[in-house]
Amino acid sequence: MAASIVVATICALLSEVAPAPATVPGHNGRLVFASTRTGNSEIYTVYPDGTGLAQLTNNPAADSWPAWSPDGSEIAFLSSRSPAGMYVMNADGSNPHFIASGPSLEIAWSGDGSKIAYVTSVNGTPHIWTMNSDGTGQTDIVAGFFPAWSPDGTRIVFRRIGDPSAGLYVMNADGTNPVRLTDDTTGVDQAPSFSPDGGKIIFNRAAPPPNSNNTAQLWTMNANGSNPTQLTSLPGYNAYARFSPDGKKVVFQQSSTTSDGPFNLMTLNADGTGLQSLTGPGFDDEFPDWQALSQIPPAASVTVSLTQQSIPPNGTSTSVAASNRHRQCGRGASSWARARAACTESAEPRRPPPFSQFSST
Repeated sequence: MAASIVVATICALLSEVAPAPATVPGHNGRLVFASTRTGNSEIYTVYPDGTGLAQLTNNPAADSWPAWSPDGSEIAFLSSRSPAGMYVMNADGSNPHFIASGPSLEIAWSGDGSKIAYVTSVNGTPHIWTMNSDGTGQTDIVAGFFPAWSPDGTRIVFRRIGDPSAGLYVMNADGTNPVRLTDDTTGVDQAPSFSPDGGKIIFNRAAPPPNSNNTAQLWTMNANGSNPTQLTSLPGYNAYARFSPDGKKVVFQQSSTTSDGPFNLMTLNADGTGLQSLTGPGFDDEFPDWQALSQIPPAASVTVSLTQQSIPPNGTSTSVAASNRHRQCGRGASSWARARAACTESAEPRRPPPFSQFSST
């Protein structure tokens, strides 16, 4: 992401990768994501076939970490604009309004829309907090990363760091009764998210140290941690996967090199077939989330504005359609991979930095 995101480094928050909003059953709407294609981090939406690209924010500040409300009518996001914190806007980008200071990373909206989970720093340690969707009732519930609600709102899946407890866990929505699902013995498991029916969890598994920044693949498992199954075998770093609201598709971000990026958005069928690239190389398009709609959306009426590709399992791309070429813009390393100087969790894959002014103490 744009260098404007980097205000300061909170080491513990830089030792992981990124967030996981919950997906609830419904019809598949638009994808929301953050991108630096204009040279600054802004929020965009696009149809799942790559058409209808729309820029929703246009602010000198950095806007990132978007998450759809469960009914698909609003988008929550984090911004370094004044006042810095969490904002909510309509699905078309109108009426952005501030709701809370404190959140640093990783927004996850509960299935009934009443609660939002997020991550912030407490004395240098990442903690998961919840609050009411209007920004009131902020509550620290557990130390960890990557909160994602179960569709029924009763559980949250998350990642805990630090040996010997590192791995994925599921807990009650109030932070009680954490149950371990994975233990990082075969890789570093991150960014979990539930399927729309609550029966499965998708996540990315990075390579074991010292190669954790070099490669990651998508995996699924049952919601109780059983039957872990590798979903992708692609080059580079594949991460931040989210099920479509109908449960038939998955969107994720992919770098053909390492966690340094740049990333582009990809989709595939829930069984791992049908891989397609939506955005192509050249920009950092990150943190996708899938809009759930109560009715089938109308067909897109605009021309393709993103490079769309069909990619066989071996990872070789062949162009399908491209009506507009991406404009090149200056940027540094991906926000997924900003520096993590003096991190104690040095074996953890790199993650984007927090908006440090959001962090609580």
